[in-house]
Amino acid sequence: YTINGKTQKSTGLAGREIILIVICDALRNEYFQEREASKYETAFVMGFSTLQGNDCMGAGTSVAAAGQQQKQQQHVDNYAVIVATSKYFFNYRHSANALGLYRYLREVGKFPDSNIILMLADDLICDARNPFPGQVYMAEGPTDFSAEIRANFPSVHSKDDEYVNVEIDYKGDDVNAENFVRVLTGEHKYNEPNNRRLPSDSMSNVLIYMAGHGGDGFIKFNDYEEILKEELARTLRKMKKLGRYNEVLFIVDSCQSFTLCDNFDEVPHSYCIGSSLTGQNAYAHHADINIGVTVIDQFSRKLLKYLYKNVTAASHTEDNSFHLNNWSLKEFIDGLNPAELNAQPALSDAGSRRNGYDALFKDFFLMSERVVQPKETKQIKRFPGLKKIIEEAYAHVSAIE
Repeated sequence: YTINGKTQKSTGLAGREIILIVICDALRNEYFQEREASKYETAFVMGFSTLQGNDCMGAGTSVAAAGQQQKQQQHVDNYAVIVATSKYFFNYRHSANALGLYRYLREVGKFPDSNIILMLADDLICDARNPFPGQVYMAEGPTDFSAEIRANFPSVHSKDDEYVNVEIDYKGDDVNAENFVRVLTGEHKYNEPNNRRLPSDSMSNVLIYMAGHGGDGFIKFNDYEEILKEELARTLRKMKKLGRYNEVLFIVDSCQSFTLCDNFDEVPHSYCIGSSLTGQNAYAHHADINIGVTVIDQFSRKLLKYLYKNVTAASHTEDNSFHLNNWSLKEFIDGLNPAELNAQPALSDAGSRRNGYDALFKDFFLMSERVVQPKETKQIKRFPGLKKIIEEAYAHVSAIE
């Protein structure tokens, strides 16, 4: 066979650089998901540019049809990037917002932590002013938000504490605009560990949630830098061009946050939700008498309550799974009362291929059940050496690790 015009001969595997050979690009999608290769720094996935003989032609015909069918699917998996852009104790609510959504995705949405990038200052649990060291709360009294969750989902929220089984990928000063952009585009430094990378691809739906302080056309990171609406749109366009999402939902809770959506008409297959319009503030919901600061924002509280209300519990199932109703993003926005929030949330679907009534919450907040698993096919069996090569590659990588 030939790779990139050079004739090669299979001589087994040797050395640190391992080439996993994948037949005919489309077969790559059927047997070995390219996204899996990102887990190993020593593995490089390459496709055949030319294959001698007719073996690939028969495989290519059936796989081409499979590829067309795959394109018609909405998505095959889900990822999330959750960011609390503020630090310090008086910004307690921003971390609580992020942790509340993180917990929902993990316990109800069934997201594995490998599918979530969490960026959080993580400076609350050890702050001397925190009366509950090691814990973060967003509830007040027995009739508040978390009490309702406990009543309806006792197996999920047995405690109010949001800081339970949390895996933070970026903390402290690592929560900055540069790292946020790197996470989205995948353009990391060579030694960035895999748990700090977003391994999404063109068949992934990506949810991006941000909470913090903002203004007209920007959101701040740690009070000393910001990301502008133009840079955000440019980053998401690049993300799409690099094949890192199928559809993206961007939700931001900050003052004048909908101004960040101004350029989303230039971002393909995107939705953007902001908690407030130009000139409007985003307000906190309440302050906790024990903690001494506000513990959750108005809009984020409404979002989480809506998400839990949207869920139908299936506690009788063996895996304690949950199902989301067919409620849309636009229905959520239409159902909000601006008088309660002291602001007008809004949705932009100008860059999407579907309108806001067709885009469902479960498309972004529930781990897809249609994940394509690597599998053997009749076509691959026609290349008896391929399976052995891949198995040897995995074995070699495991030995190195």
